[in-house]
Amino acid sequence: MKVIIVGQKNGKHKVNWLNYFILTFCCALVEGLGVSVVFYFLSGRWSHSAAFYGILIGVGTAAVGLIRGLMTPIEKLQPLT
Repeated sequence: MKVIIVGQKNGKHKVNWLNYFILTFCCALVEGLGVSVVFYFLSGRWSHSAAFYGILIGVGTAAVGLIRGLMTPIEKLQPLT
């Protein structure tokens, strides 16, 4: 299953914002939790800043995907309905 973030509609780039926000939330949740758990296993204590930095990494990952999608030529994008 593909999650289309950026597609084409009427010959222009079109961002599917619902898919983007769902993907951003999932990336931030998974990466924030992952970084926090790894930090906890390595140091033996819980750190809120590790969770915060993990969430930032997740949001940044989704933002890079959006930017790369917007830089893709129109003819290579999937059509949106």
